[in-house]
Amino acid sequence: MPEEMTLHEAVKFLNHLPATQYWEGKMPCKEDELICGICESYQNASSWERREFREKLEVNGWRMLWSFLRRTAMLGARERSVRRVACGLIALTICAEDPETEYYDVLMDLSILYHSACRVGDPYRIFEAGVEHVDDERIRDLLLGFLDRDPHDQRLEAMGWEAIEGPSGLIYRFDDQPIPEGHL
Repeated sequence: MPEEMTLHEAVKFLNHLPATQYWEGKMPCKEDELICGICESYQNASSWERREFREKLEVNGWRMLWSFLRRTAMLGARERSVRRVACGLIALTICAEDPETEYYDVLMDLSILYHSACRVGDPYRIFEAGVEHVDDERIRDLLLGFLDRDPHDQRLEAMGWEAIEGPSGLIYRFDDQPIPEGHL
């Protein structure tokens, strides 16, 4: 994230970036890197700054974070980037704090982040890095608890995902949904 972008400006950026266009766009793109920087700034912010950030997110901002964490799970695996996977986990912690979010939705996306973390390094270390800022013990326990699940329950297929090798690398597809051209 550019040094001059504050979390206040970052939330405006997320609220106004077209979520569908971003989801379907070519990977990687400059927004992927910007949102990774936003996640890192969020992680380093104080508890009250993080709360204020979440309170200012609008529906589109939440959609952007969900899209980002799924895109960055793929990019993390493609690039063998611990940083990208950790940023995906940070984005998931933000989404998990939304009162509208169901725990099942968090678990569903944890499976792709876990799969990517296993491809790039030690998933325990990556998950710990991705949740070090989390104040809510329930959310922290939910994310870290995924690491201790039965391996059968950690599989992508258990959560409705499949891994496909595309021309540019790993693609996660959910429930036979069409794959956006930008992901290929």
